Amino acid sequence: MKRVIAALLAVAMCLSLCALASSADGDAWVQAKTKATLRKEPSTEAPAVKAVSKGAELEYLGKSRDGKWYKVSYKGVKGWVPTSEASLKWSTFY
Repeated sequence: MKRVIAALLAVAMCLSLCALASSADGDAWVQAKTKATLRKEPSTEAPAVKAVSKGAELEYLGKSRDGKWYKVSYKGVKGWVPTSEASLKWSTFY
């Protein structure tokens, strides 16, 4: 009986983690902490593609491998913003 309960708990945990992983990006957005510049690539040397004002809400698309940049979309323009200029926000509604 203990093995059955342990197996059911393990399955429930796996399903919960899979559901969380698949919905995580859709439940997040990025908010500009300062006036920020979206860049074509995750580098300060990359060309600017759009300026955003402080407090602007950007669609979260991902994060750079080094964790220093968010990939975002703002008013149809995709780009990268440094994590130092923006905060990742999570929805509390499910």
